[in-house]
Amino acid sequence: MKNFLENIQLIKHTQIKLPVNKSEFIRSFKQHVDEGHIGAFSSMFEAFSSSKNRYKGNITQNTFEIRRRREFFDRTSYLAHATGSFRQQNDHIVIDTEINGFSNFLIPFYVIITVFYLFFIFMIMTNVESSGILLVFIIFHAFLMYGIPYFVIKKRVKNTAIDLEKELFFMTQRNHNS
Repeated sequence: MKNFLENIQLIKHTQIKLPVNKSEFIRSFKQHVDEGHIGAFSSMFEAFSSSKNRYKGNITQNTFEIRRRREFFDRTSYLAHATGSFRQQNDHIVIDTEINGFSNFLIPFYVIITVFYLFFIFMIMTNVESSGILLVFIIFHAFLMYGIPYFVIKKRVKNTAIDLEKELFFMTQRNHNS
């Protein structure tokens, strides 16, 4: 399943190389990420938080798991989460990141709508009189119901990858200038 999600670009792998020491980076990274669980139900009241940090997650000495914090009236709040590891390579830190936008909560949605469409297509095919126009409408509707979530998730993964790389780069620049 993971290979399939990578092929349809709902999981993206990136590698970021930054000119900073690993211990300095981890210290700065922890300052810019609120510690906490990033599961599906952990963000119900997150918009009421007064924290200025944009990300929430867990950071250890070699790995991290973060996602963007949800805010009020923010339609662009990304549901994609990033997991990764970092290692020191000479005078740089290399960050290997996997950004995943697919949630297991979408599986029942796709199963239910698949059953729904199969049922309606079967019902339309048994009624021979007016099957042509209804069949075209059902197929068009199915493409929308499958396609819209796919393109939204794909866009979120892409935006999360870009934003995370920018944040990590500027985080190291602020520390060098301080």
